[in-house]
Amino acid sequence: MLKTSRLSAALLFTFVGLATPACGVSAYYHSGPTPSPVADYRSVAYDHGWRDGYEDGRSDGRHHRRFEPERAAHYRSGDNAYESRYGSRDDYRRVYRNAFRDGYERGYWEYRY
Repeated sequence: MLKTSRLSAALLFTFVGLATPACGVSAYYHSGPTPSPVADYRSVAYDHGWRDGYEDGRSDGRHHRRFEPERAAHYRSGDNAYESRYGSRDDYRRVYRNAFRDGYERGYWEYRY
């Protein structure tokens, strides 16, 4: 019985030792060159769109305006903070506007209820 528990403990420590390094690997790990912090335009477009939408939605909710995210200038232009290194302006706009709507809704309803 003692040999079995020692063997089990040794296997457990071996397994844990092999599995532990994998837990700390970043989602951005790859074998190529180090990615740029703004390499993924979708996250940049989403962050800017959501923040802009949230602020516009809060303002509209606070002032008892109708729920109309499409009326906002940022939404209409859809390219706030866009830079050419993000790739296609149309792709950026699509992500930005979707995020804008999400943020607008959150900000608007926080003030309405």
